[in-house]
Amino acid sequence: MIVAALVLHALHLAVGVAATVLTQTEMGTSWRIGVDDTERTDVPA
Repeated sequence: MIVAALVLHALHLAVGVAATVLTQTEMGTSWRIGVDDTERTDVPA
């Protein structure tokens, strides 16, 4: 039972990391981490 829970947690972690990488990649230059608030970037579609 514990092994199944660990596998499930690992699966959720992998899906979360993959989703984060995919969304940041898709946003491209519109990704706003560390961008000055006065700088304007395109709104992702």
